[in-house]
Amino acid sequence: MQRHTTNDILIRNILLKMSNGELEKSDENLIELIKRGINEEANFVKNTKSNPRASSQAGALKAQSLVAEVTAAYTRAIFKSKSPEEAHGVLKRFQNTILMIVEFTKQGKFSLQ
Repeated sequence: MQRHTTNDILIRNILLKMSNGELEKSDENLIELIKRGINEEANFVKNTKSNPRASSQAGALKAQSLVAEVTAAYTRAIFKSKSPEEAHGVLKRFQNTILMIVEFTKQGKFSLQ
């Protein structure tokens, strides 16, 4: 059974708006919420299983799931773009957002917090 935290709900709301073509001015809030979600999942597993390796794996799996959700939302936003220039701008934001999430996850520090 999957847990749904307040953070998860906030992320889903942003992604739903994004899917409908309503992008926020910046993705900083989304990125911070995603980092927090990864940390929360890793810490939840660390506290319930007392296993650092399981904690790291849980954080990585959460990141993978969130990257898939972000990809889907951005894809819909790109298709809803009104011009090629707008679509290119949305694509650039998508690439930057994914890069930030991947870099955070590669550091693996989320399981230590």
